[in-house]
Amino acid sequence: MGVMMSRYRLFTTTLISILILFSLCIGFAFMFEHSIVLCNSFNSKELSTCALLNHSVLNKKIHISVNFKPNLSLNMYSVIRVPKDYPTIQEAINNAKPGDTILVSNGVYNENIIINKSLIIIGENKYETIINGSGLGDVVYISSNNVSIYNFTIKNSGNKYAGPFRAGDSGVKLVNVTDCIISNLIVTNNTLGISLTSSNSNLIVDNLVISNNAEGIFIISSSNNLIANNTCKLNGEHGGIWLALSLNNTVINNTCNSNLDHGIKLHTCKYSKVINNICLKNRHTGIYLHSSSHNIIKNNTCLGSEHGIHLTSSSYNLVIDNICNLNQYGDGIKLYASSNYNKVANNTCNSNGQFGIFLHKHNINNTIVNNIVKFNGEGGIVLICSNYNVISNNKLLENNVKNINVAGICLDNSSYNLILYNNISKHGIGVKICRISYGNKVKWNNIEGNLNYGVTNEASSIVNASYNWWGDSSGPYHPLLNPNGKGDRVSDNVIFKPWLKIPANIVVDMEIKIEGINILTIGVSLIYSYTKKPVENATILVNGVKCVEVKPGFYVCRKHIWQPFQNLKIKIYVKGFKEIILTKFIVHTPNLALYLIICSLTIGIIFIIIRKQKHKLPCSSSNPDILNSTSKYYSRFKINNKLRG
Repeated sequence: MGVMMSRYRLFTTTLISILILFSLCIGFAFMFEHSIVLCNSFNSKELSTCALLNHSVLNKKIHISVNFKPNLSLNMYSVIRVPKDYPTIQEAINNAKPGDTILVSNGVYNENIIINKSLIIIGENKYETIINGSGLGDVVYISSNNVSIYNFTIKNSGNKYAGPFRAGDSGVKLVNVTDCIISNLIVTNNTLGISLTSSNSNLIVDNLVISNNAEGIFIISSSNNLIANNTCKLNGEHGGIWLALSLNNTVINNTCNSNLDHGIKLHTCKYSKVINNICLKNRHTGIYLHSSSHNIIKNNTCLGSEHGIHLTSSSYNLVIDNICNLNQYGDGIKLYASSNYNKVANNTCNSNGQFGIFLHKHNINNTIVNNIVKFNGEGGIVLICSNYNVISNNKLLENNVKNINVAGICLDNSSYNLILYNNISKHGIGVKICRISYGNKVKWNNIEGNLNYGVTNEASSIVNASYNWWGDSSGPYHPLLNPNGKGDRVSDNVIFKPWLKIPANIVVDMEIKIEGINILTIGVSLIYSYTKKPVENATILVNGVKCVEVKPGFYVCRKHIWQPFQNLKIKIYVKGFKEIILTKFIVHTPNLALYLIICSLTIGIIFIIIRKQKHKLPCSSSNPDILNSTSKYYSRFKINNKLRG
C-alpha cells in the first residue's frame, strides 16, 4: 500500500510539474508578441508617425459597454415606506437618517422635494410613480453626497432659465455633490431635464430624458461624471447632452435623437470621452465641440443632422472611428475657426450634403488620416484658409453627387499641406488647388479615373505632384509635357515627374519575425503588396541596430542580447522612396519549438530527481494547509472592454 501511495504521489507531482512548466513556457513565448513600436520614418522629415502595436489588439476595434447594476439590497431596519409611514416623500426625507432607504409606492406625488442627506429613494415603478413639480422650481433638488434615486417619472418643473452657463429649473438638480446615482428615471416636460452644477463623480445612467424645454442633461463646472445608457430626445436649447467648463467626464452609450440643436455638445471642456453614442436627426450637429481640447470622440454614429461632428476653436482632440453619414445640409466632419492639432482618423464620412471632411478658417497642424470619404454632394476633403495639415491614407470616391466638377481634395487659400497616400478616383477633379495656395505637396497618391483633371492648379505657385500613380504607367496626360500619357490629366504649374509605374496606395507590407530564446536575432522581411516581390536594399534599424540583408527582402538584426519584453522601435528606409507606408504587421512568437525542447529537458531533469528521491516520500497522506483569502470589491459602475476583430 505504501509503494502504491508513493507511486501515486510521484505521478501526481510529475503531472503537476509538467502542466506548470508548459503553461509558463507558453505564456513566456506569447509575451514576446507585445510592445513593439513601429515607426514610419520619412527621410524628407515631412511626416513621422509611430504606433505601439500589441499583437492581441492588432487590427481590432475596441467596443466599450457599460454594465450598471444598482445595489438595491435593503437594510430592513432602516426602510421608510411612502405613503404607509409618511404621506409625502418630503416628510419621509425629513424624518429619515443618513443611509436610510425610502420606498415609494405607485402614485402621483405633487411636491417639490429637497434631498439634503445621504439616502436611497426608490420608486415602485418608473411609469406609475410620478413626482409632479406643478410648474414650480426644481422638482428634485439634491444637495447631499451619496444620494441614489431610482424608478420615477419626474416632470413639470418651473420655467426659469438663466442661460446655458447659469442653469435653471430642473427635473433633477444636483449642486455641489459627489457620488450620487440618478438611474432609471423618466424626466420630461421640465425646463432642464437633469442638471449638475459643481458636482463630481456622479452616475447618470439608464434614464429617458425627453421633451424638456432646454437641455436634456446639463452639466457645468463638474468633473469625473459618468453619463451612460441614457436616451435624450426632443429636448430644446442646446440639445440632448450639454457639458460646459468641465473635465474628465465620460459620455458613453447614449442615444441622442431629434434634439433642437445638438445631440451632444462640449463647451470649454477638457479630457473627456464621448464614446459609442448614437446621434440621429438633430437639428444642427450630432456631436459639437466648442473651445474644447484633449477630448476623445470615438465610435459614435452621427446621422441625419446638419453636420455629423463639428469642432469650433477646439484643439488636440482625437476624432476616431466615427460614422458620419447622411447629414443632408452640411458636412460629415467639420473643423472650424482655429481648430488645431486634432487627429481625424478612421472615420466614415459618406453621402453628406456638402463635404465629407471640411477644414474652414485657420486650422493648422491637423492630421486627416485613414478616413473613407464617398458620395458626398460637393466635395470630399476641403480645406479653406487652413495650413500645415496632413491628409494621408484616405479613400475618396465620387464626391461629386451635386456637382460633377468638384474635387476629391480641394485646397483653397491653403498652404504647406501634405497630401500623401490617398486613393482619389471618379471625381470631376482629383485634387484642386486654387487662389493663394503655395508650398503644398501631392505625393504617393493613386489619382485615377477623374473626369476632367487628376490635379489642377489654379494658384500662381507651382505644386509638387511627383511620385503619384495616374491610372496608367505612361503617366498623366499633359498636352505639352506628356502628350502620350494615358492617365488622368494635369494642368499647368504642376510638377508630375517622376511618376509611379504601379499604384501606390499600399507601398510596402512588412512582416516581423522574432526568433531565439534570448531574442538574439530579429528578422524583418519586406515585400511590395502589389507585386509581392521582395523589397531590396532597404535600411532597417531596430533600436538603433542596423539589420543586414541576408537574402533579397529579408533582413537580420543581431545584437549581443536583446532584453526580453523590451520595446522594439523599428525604423525602415526604402531606397528610391522618400516616404513609405507600412500597412501589414505580422508578429510571430519566438522560436516555440526551442522553448518546448528546453521545457522538456527541464521536466526530464525534475522527473529524474523525483525518482531518486521517491524513497523519501511519506506513505501516509496528510491534509494540506488551506490558505483562505478574502477580498472586498465595491464599485458603482463597471466599464468592460471587449475586443472584436
